[in-house]
Amino acid sequence: MNCVLTGAVAMIATATAAHAAALNFTTPGFRGVNPNAEYAGFESFTVPFGGPNFPDDPTSNGLPATLTQNTMPDFSMPPGILISGDGNMYSGFQSLDLTLADIAASPIRTVILQVRTLGTELFYGGVGLSYVDGNGATQTLTPDVSRQLSRVSGPPIMGFPTDNVEWRFKWDLSGLADDVSAYEIGMTHFAPHLSLDRIELDTLSIPAPASVVLLGVAMAGPLRRRR
Repeated sequence: MNCVLTGAVAMIATATAAHAAALNFTTPGFRGVNPNAEYAGFESFTVPFGGPNFPDDPTSNGLPATLTQNTMPDFSMPPGILISGDGNMYSGFQSLDLTLADIAASPIRTVILQVRTLGTELFYGGVGLSYVDGNGATQTLTPDVSRQLSRVSGPPIMGFPTDNVEWRFKWDLSGLADDVSAYEIGMTHFAPHLSLDRIELDTLSIPAPASVVLLGVAMAGPLRRRR
């Protein structure tokens, strides 16, 4: 049993090592520049089930963001779900059920999610952003943008085709009637042998009312002086 588990993880590592160093994510122009922008980067995961994984990229400032894997690992047919030696979250013959949760101090206008997987792929059509509206009902939004950033084909693992894929999702929340400051993004997959390698989450919020007032005061001064 342990031999099967070790062999599968070793094959994933070998099949994906060459591509793992290349990162083709695109950095949003507001990251690190706009004071209402938050970023959370996940590179090494620590909890394979139930508990939250926290951003470990030292440049992260979106600290409320957490990633939770909800499928209970089943090792009766190994490999189950585990954290590999390089910090990836690996699924054998089960499907990862991932929830990325985030909360902001003010209503969010833009959400950008970038994910890198190794081995098999996410179910991209099932990725959705959920929030609770003003009536207490849960609303789920499909991405406004869902596109591939890169793809490198790897050798089959236990007969299953593999691809090392980087994908980008974007939601524009500016046109919603509701103010969204707390939300979750759900992700899953169906084929065995997926390794979750990296996640980057960027959000841009609407300035809080106090910030808008201060900005207005700052702009009014020069206007008065021109009169």
